[in-house]
Amino acid sequence: MEKKLNKGRMVGGSRDLVLNEDPSRLLAAFSKQCHHFGVTPTDSIVRSLMTNNVNVGKQIIVCHCEGDEAHFGPGASRALVGAVTGIGVGLPPSESGEPMIYSALTDLRIWNSNVGDEGTAALADMLRFGGKALRLSMLELMHCLVGPVGALALGKSLSCAMNTSLTILRLDHNSSIKNEGMSALCLGLRTNSTLKDLSVQYCNLNGKEGGDAVSELLSFKRSALATLNLAGNQLGGKGLSRICDGLSKNTCLLDLNLASNGIIGSIPQDVDALKKFALLLAIHPTVVSIDLMHNNIGNEGGRGLLSYRENGRIEVMKVDPKLDASIYDTLVRNRKVGKDKKIARKKK
Repeated sequence: MEKKLNKGRMVGGSRDLVLNEDPSRLLAAFSKQCHHFGVTPTDSIVRSLMTNNVNVGKQIIVCHCEGDEAHFGPGASRALVGAVTGIGVGLPPSESGEPMIYSALTDLRIWNSNVGDEGTAALADMLRFGGKALRLSMLELMHCLVGPVGALALGKSLSCAMNTSLTILRLDHNSSIKNEGMSALCLGLRTNSTLKDLSVQYCNLNGKEGGDAVSELLSFKRSALATLNLAGNQLGGKGLSRICDGLSKNTCLLDLNLASNGIIGSIPQDVDALKKFALLLAIHPTVVSIDLMHNNIGNEGGRGLLSYRENGRIEVMKVDPKLDASIYDTLVRNRKVGKDKKIARKKK
């Protein structure tokens, strides 16, 4: 008869359940894989797996700091993937003979590292081959030299139920992604029904082509995407207009960030795009928050946005306070407060 541990886990026939969530086992496996690939174990990962806190083994944060021996590059990426999936050279199998997947990891955050396309492709394989045992829900690759090849690998790993655990993907400050990489990423994401939060800030997306990629993503009827952060790109009016085409078919997005995207109110085409955007927002069934900060939309662009207020669900509209006071006040005034005032007047 199987015995129970104090923590409620089973021993004996279920010994793997304990080993699958042991951070020291993951650290040992990672060190072994680093030796195999001829790279130095990354200090950040060693610290993450040895820290005495509630997130040890659940959250791994990799950030190159001054004094660290080595960057987290492609070799270290492959080493970590081999350790997490249990398919690395020399790692012990589970009792069933299958690779022993480390199942406690939920957040992997890699910042300011030389992951590149090769390392990103390795991490994409982890998502694809992890199966139900992999519970990774957040992946951040921020300022990690990710380009179109890496973006394509991530898209494939997240396409059509290849992975169902990941709900947050953040690829900020990878300027080499560009329109090509965004299009490649969205080839997979446009069939993904589990990702809820995507951030591609400062990824060098621009114009119609960049907007087309986003439009494809938003058009998927079974999408679960609730938050989309596109800040710091250069989509402009052309990109915004194309995004509207996808958003018109979308029924799940809540929060859209278009801050710092070169949308300029002195350009007639951009004003037309803002008007198109506002008319769409006026009837959209789910959007509640829009950020257009740091776009020089001007008074004409501001007036073009006014019709969005016909939608009582939208709670937040952020624009720069450089407009005429009457236009700015009308755009950003909290609609809920307005409704409460109307109710109060009726009660009187």
